[in-house]
Amino acid sequence: MLEGSDASVGGDVRPCCGETNRLRVGSLRATGSDELRSCHHLILTEKVERESLRSLRLCTSIQTLRFEGEYPFADLSPIPELRSLGELSIEEAPKLENFVGIKNLPQLKALEVAEAPIRGGCLQTLTAGCNLVKLCLDSCPYLKDVSPLAEMTALEHLAICKCVGIETGIGSLGKLPALRELYLIGTSMRGNSLRGLGATTSLLNLCIVSCGCLTDVLHIADVQVLRQLTLESCTSLEEGVGKLGGLPALYELDLSYSSIVDVFLQGLSSSRSLVKLNLSWCDQLTDVSPLAELKTLKYLNLQSCEAVVAGIGDLGKLPGLYELDLSCTPITDCALRDLCSSRSLVRLDISSCDNLTDLSALVSLKTLGELNLDACTEVKQGIGNISQLPELRRLDGTCLPITDDSLRDLSASRSLVVLCLDTCMDITDVSCLAAVKTLEEISLNSCLSVEKGVEALTTLPRLRSVNLRGVKIDSEVLSELQARGVNLLR
Repeated sequence: MLEGSDASVGGDVRPCCGETNRLRVGSLRATGSDELRSCHHLILTEKVERESLRSLRLCTSIQTLRFEGEYPFADLSPIPELRSLGELSIEEAPKLENFVGIKNLPQLKALEVAEAPIRGGCLQTLTAGCNLVKLCLDSCPYLKDVSPLAEMTALEHLAICKCVGIETGIGSLGKLPALRELYLIGTSMRGNSLRGLGATTSLLNLCIVSCGCLTDVLHIADVQVLRQLTLESCTSLEEGVGKLGGLPALYELDLSYSSIVDVFLQGLSSSRSLVKLNLSWCDQLTDVSPLAELKTLKYLNLQSCEAVVAGIGDLGKLPGLYELDLSCTPITDCALRDLCSSRSLVRLDISSCDNLTDLSALVSLKTLGELNLDACTEVKQGIGNISQLPELRRLDGTCLPITDDSLRDLSASRSLVVLCLDTCMDITDVSCLAAVKTLEEISLNSCLSVEKGVEALTTLPRLRSVNLRGVKIDSEVLSELQARGVNLLR
């Protein structure tokens, strides 16, 4: 919540980030009164004492206060009245049981508390801080019920992280009139915990991560205003995912590392608003053909969906698909040919796709601007054809089995700006790259077989950066590149 450098140790008092009004303090006792009076942002690294906290009264202009060291009190009353304080962060509070004393901080808008033994009942003492807009509760293991937070009517951003005991009260947060962002990470909540959340008229972003007890997300489908939804690493999902396709405003959905199966995609495909979809590392998916019905989809991530054997080619039918990540998937040459019917794709990642042997079909992707072929080690043909792509600006061919002949064909490109050929062990001559006058960045890192042609790179009119680590090169060529102002990595 507070930013600053790690400049001070022990009892030192150091300005953070070169600013005199931003201090990182090892000891309040050792801090001058003038420094405290002018301080706007204060970080305390010591285990504070009640007596030393009294000197905070001098901080009449303080805006943010962070306790990095232990805060050893049961409530907030040891903190003196700080009428200008807007943000408070307590990173280690092993004795904090309630928030009595928060009235001493009338302008407090953001509060972060971690590693505290607080329980549900004590949350009622937070309602005195009725101006709170942002609240983060992190690693509070005894917290089970968060329903008292429904009384904090100004709250806009709420994060509950690694509070493993939480089971109830989340649904009541739907009553909060201003809540826009809700983060639930590492809790024990179940589907019924979300009942009532659909009453919200303000919640735009709901992020649920690593909630392994969550099997049912039906109640999320009631949150009609939701625009962003994350269900990452929710590994027990069994019901309700398909219903999310009915959310009228849903723009972005992240289901990465989750337990979704093919049947869920049928329901999701009914969405008429979804633009971004992340299904990376969903290892139970086998058929993604229903996704071809998502006419609004522009960004799709299927990275490491290693069981997908059907439907990839159908994605070429999506009228607005802009970016597609298929890295580490079993896409075949046949599926690639179907995919290349796309008339909108600009970014394509097919790195580490071991089933690909022929890239010839890529010439049909006339809109393609960025292509990642990293570690496509089984490719036998079609590399040179990539030069025919009229809009291609960036190509990553790391570990690609590219030969001198295919590199010559590739050098017919009239659009390439960034080219990475790291660890391409079959290349011996790079002189043909001098023909690609548009090149600005080239990486030949660990191309150990290159024996000639590096000097030709000095003729490239736009070259700004070149990586030649591990490449044999004459000192004269190095001097020429440096004289031209090229950023040289060796």
